[in-house]
Amino acid sequence: MVELLLTDIILRMGIATLLGAIIGLERQLHGITVGLRTNALICLGAAMFTIISIQFSVLDSNADLARVAAGVVTGVGFLGAGAIFLNREGLHGFTTAANIWVVAALGMMIGIGEVLVSIIGAAFILLVLVAGKLLETKVIVNSKKLTKK
Repeated sequence: MVELLLTDIILRMGIATLLGAIIGLERQLHGITVGLRTNALICLGAAMFTIISIQFSVLDSNADLARVAAGVVTGVGFLGAGAIFLNREGLHGFTTAANIWVVAALGMMIGIGEVLVSIIGAAFILLVLVAGKLLETKVIVNSKKLTKK
């Protein structure tokens, strides 16, 4: 494995922060508390842990890069679990938990240097969040209204 240049590391961290912030901005504009800063930090953190694992592999050829990835997934799972709550109307926060999970995956993808794929991934994430909300409010809610009549 080849050691990453400082410029590569800074670029990857910057892209992770930017893409996470864009996704977080969409969430924040819809009144979700896990917004811009949180998504930017999750994406940046996942990218940094991935970069760290790459740098470890330079120091030790026996380093297991998958262990760091597994640790990120586990840690993000705890964050996501904290976003799910129960109240009188039922369980809430599943989309937020999934958002946390997928933004961490995005950060890991950026961390390994797959920038173009990450940008496409971020576009897909935004598509699901935006189009999904439109479908939920327009199609699903309207179909429920029709079935109640």
